Amino acid sequence: MNKATAQMRSLCEGMLKDQGERKTVLKELGEEAHTLRENARKYLADSKRLHGEMSKDLRQQLEEGKRDLKRKVGAFLEGFGQKERDLREDLAEARRIWKKTQETLRNHKTRPTAY
Repeated sequence: MNKATAQMRSLCEGMLKDQGERKTVLKELGEEAHTLRENARKYLADSKRLHGEMSKDLRQQLEEGKRDLKRKVGAFLEGFGQKERDLREDLAEARRIWKKTQETLRNHKTRPTAY
């Protein structure tokens, strides 16, 4: 075998070896891509499920907060209304007393004294 033939044979064997390695690498990459896709699907499914659960929990918490807020505001307004009624009654009583005092003062006006 001459030098050119040996080099050609070496070159062809190298090409076949590289082609085999490329096939192996591509097969491994395909398997890794498949694994990544499966993991991504699982992740998305879990995320969707968790999102649904969080959404449900958040809605429930918001409803509870809304009910609690309405109850507290109602109690506050009821207390405010009671205070307002008490204040109105106090003012009405003060007006009655003042009118009575004015009538008493009018009836007991001092007459001018002659000096």
